[in-house]
Amino acid sequence: MTAASSKTLPIHSGCVMAELGHRRGPCDYKVASLPEWLCSLEKSVHRTMVRGLEDGGGMAREAAFAAARMQQWDLACIAALWVVLYRPNVRGTSLVDFMRLVDHGVVTISANADGTRWHVDATVLSPSIH
Repeated sequence: MTAASSKTLPIHSGCVMAELGHRRGPCDYKVASLPEWLCSLEKSVHRTMVRGLEDGGGMAREAAFAAARMQQWDLACIAALWVVLYRPNVRGTSLVDFMRLVDHGVVTISANADGTRWHVDATVLSPSIH
């Protein structure tokens, strides 16, 4: 169990969780900033990350798992998002759809230990009444 998984994790709208292998951690994003974060990730790697190509997906996968090992969940979550949006043969999830989901709930992006299988799960949260 990692330090991040032994803590109480935030559960509120706008939270993105990454479960990468046996590591789990949260990140909060301003939904409107997601396109900028994704572009930042693409510019931060040594080689060009091309959407829809296996090399780009591999670079994002490596970045996600490396960041998770260092418990840098902002980077791990945005790299995991890049994988589920832009790797080759992606089915069904667009950035607009993802932004809508995050705006209304918690989104968990999970991958098996070797990063060959990825899954996105959304939990819509009911508004709190105070």
